[in-house]
Amino acid sequence: MDETTKFHDLCLVFEDIKQSESKRRYLKLKSFIEELRQKLIQLEKGLGKEISLFPILRLMLPLLDHSRGVYGIKESKLALLYLKVLSIPKTAPDAKKLLEYRTPKSSKTAAKDFADFAYLVLRDRLPKGKDVTVKYVNEELDKLANYNAIKQGDTSEVVLENLLRSLSALEQKWLIRIILKNLKLGTGQNGILAAYHPDAKDMYDKVNSLEKVCEKLKDPNVRLFQFEISLFTPFKPMLAERGNIEKIDTFLAKTEAILEMKLDGERQQLHKKGKEYKYFSRNCFDYSSCFGPSPSSGSLTPYIHEAFSENVDSCILDGEMMVYDKRLEMPLQKGENYDVKSLKANSSLVPSFYVFDILFLNGEVLTSKPLKERLKLLETVFVPIEGSIMPTYRKALTSKQMLIQELNSAIDRREEGIIVKDSNSLYAPNSRKQGWIKIKPEYSGVLGDHLDLLIIGGYYGEGRKHGIISSFLLGAAVPSSEPGGITYFHSFSRVGSGYTLEELQQLLSKLEKFWKPVKKDKPMPSTIVWSREKPDLWIAPEDSQVLEVKASEFTDSDAYKIGFTLRFPRVEHVRYDKSYRDCTTLKELLEIRERGGGKLFSRPYDGIDRTREKRKKVVTEKEVRVAPQFAGANLTDVSVEKDIFQGKEFCVMNGTSMSDKEYLQKLIRSLGGVVVQNPGATTSYVIAQNENIRVKNLIKSGKYDIIKPDWILRCSFEKKFLRFTPSDAICLTGPSQKSLLGSFDIYGDNYTEPIGKAQLEKIFDNMKGEYSASKREIVDVESVEFPVLPKYSLFRPCMVFVDSESNALRLKLKFYGACLAPEVTEYVTHAIADSASDIKRLKDVRHESSGKFFIVSSNWVYDSVTDNRLKPESEYLL
Repeated sequence: MDETTKFHDLCLVFEDIKQSESKRRYLKLKSFIEELRQKLIQLEKGLGKEISLFPILRLMLPLLDHSRGVYGIKESKLALLYLKVLSIPKTAPDAKKLLEYRTPKSSKTAAKDFADFAYLVLRDRLPKGKDVTVKYVNEELDKLANYNAIKQGDTSEVVLENLLRSLSALEQKWLIRIILKNLKLGTGQNGILAAYHPDAKDMYDKVNSLEKVCEKLKDPNVRLFQFEISLFTPFKPMLAERGNIEKIDTFLAKTEAILEMKLDGERQQLHKKGKEYKYFSRNCFDYSSCFGPSPSSGSLTPYIHEAFSENVDSCILDGEMMVYDKRLEMPLQKGENYDVKSLKANSSLVPSFYVFDILFLNGEVLTSKPLKERLKLLETVFVPIEGSIMPTYRKALTSKQMLIQELNSAIDRREEGIIVKDSNSLYAPNSRKQGWIKIKPEYSGVLGDHLDLLIIGGYYGEGRKHGIISSFLLGAAVPSSEPGGITYFHSFSRVGSGYTLEELQQLLSKLEKFWKPVKKDKPMPSTIVWSREKPDLWIAPEDSQVLEVKASEFTDSDAYKIGFTLRFPRVEHVRYDKSYRDCTTLKELLEIRERGGGKLFSRPYDGIDRTREKRKKVVTEKEVRVAPQFAGANLTDVSVEKDIFQGKEFCVMNGTSMSDKEYLQKLIRSLGGVVVQNPGATTSYVIAQNENIRVKNLIKSGKYDIIKPDWILRCSFEKKFLRFTPSDAICLTGPSQKSLLGSFDIYGDNYTEPIGKAQLEKIFDNMKGEYSASKREIVDVESVEFPVLPKYSLFRPCMVFVDSESNALRLKLKFYGACLAPEVTEYVTHAIADSASDIKRLKDVRHESSGKFFIVSSNWVYDSVTDNRLKPESEYLL
């Protein structure tokens, strides 16, 4: 299929879909895929074998294709390559389009992303192209990923140059988006999956393999009604949704609940059959080579193999991999900066697997059994070994007071929080709303430390916020030890969420005239100091504003001058009442960090929900009058400026500190809406920010769509009627819920409409759990930040299969950073063999598999170590 499909034709389809109206994009996409499917059927008949649309789908969904590694290429590298190949001086106007595409000056064109700007530069410079196929493009991209994995950057540039000289400007535009893994078609990943097959998203969420989805779901009329977890196939685990102590009574009234401690480690699933073991992360990456594919190797398997009962032949366990300190006889938290996958041998720190569920036992899938039955089976599977494999602490939860006591105990132990589970819950892979609730101190309004940080830099947004400052670099004060000395401001964190659109606009209007671009040839004040994390703009401390910021904890980071930063920061308030001299100091940060053990909360929960508490305002004596929440605004002098809300009736119950009830009523009227004081049969929307008694009664009635004021402000800002999103809603009627379910996923991300960076950050903030970076992602980051790897990280980018009896060779590879693969998989980059028969077998495996790897002699290892650099594989190929 990929041999007969021209890449240019594919790009024309992409262009047509992107330029279509949003309502027609999905239909065009579905029609295109159906056309491909019919061609595929005819091709299969002619070839006499089954093939799939994977070669084309992987170009449409590059971010979901884990069979190909990362490219290690971002916009800046592509820009420099284009300038080099096309001989464009860096001072030329076209060069600035590429190098400074994020700046407001660039936003005046119709271009919205780097690929658009590249097209503007390339369209008059490149010929028609060589009419290449999809197969050719995929092969070149495979080379690009493989060369990046083995740190051959120069060779990567050669591949890119070949592609540049082979493709037209239009093809280049879409190739760039494929390399950057964001096609920006306007349909979203889920929209593309849905167009391919109605069950594609569901299956992908469980197997995390686009290739398997394409192979299994070939006919959209054949549905995948039930997915069974299978041994040695990774899946995305069940997750817990965010919960609140105040609502736990309702939960307990419905079911028997189980309480567990929330461990701050790395989510792992253990697959076992006999003496074969595999470990997969929550993102389905294989870490078996680290923890041990058999009882004779790895940092964990040799110590837990004998713990399993004799009658256990096969099982899948779900749990948390922790770093265990044998000296302290306790697990360490992730925030203590230890990587459980990279612990040194013979150290006091070892991996320990804390198990909280079992999903498969001796050939039987257990996901359809209630949790309480699964836990009974789990008790028979292994004998606990302290520091190696343990069940998580759990107990029956009977009351809210008991929950408060357990949460306070977790705070005292400086743990993440607690998990509450429905004892009758079934196991639903990749689902977050099936009876598991996580409660962290910050969710429950536990008294914590708010930080007053100074804005010292700004970042331009992307998409709809292209050219607009949408996030900030924050600094902490470092005063001089001498009286009257200079105070410096060191970079500490980056924040881009927590404020409404109106609050952001108000802040930007105050700072607008003070921003200055960050440029090497233009001096900055010495009082601003940052590290690797550099903004697009800077602002002098005396011209800036203080933000009151809240976060969950501190985490080490050399990207900021302070040396550590905040995890999940969000803005609580813009402190217009504070001067830059009132900024939190480095000394205060260190004290807070020490007091809370890295957390930003240290005081016990007292049963009072403070999640909606605001700063107290000074109250002055006022004349007696009707409270504003009950009084209507005087709208007689308000003229209609736009007819955005024409024919719609609104009832405003309350507003925000920045947009009160009166302001919202006048704004709605100016946009053509009808405002009433009490909702009735003709009311279209109820507007409310806080759930007071009146709002709660309306929620119980279920008669109205209750929407937050931010939606009104967005409609006003965009000057058109915008559809509200799940994050805008406090309560929705049945029809509105059904309408949203067809357009948004469980996190509030629209299937078809593009979103901006700030919206995406809010969606990420609502996603619970921790992200575990893959080895390739870590290697990608290191290649950018550390051009020269340390001596003992020489083979770090390599996944090596050694088909040899030489233990000395294996030890040398591990000593210099390599990951050893127990078998040839798609992730293997190199295979080392001794005999001719081994070489032939490896070549056969390489030919049959989707993976691409070098087959080299052992001399490649020894010579690379001697020269302290990876030698070219071409000199050692077998």
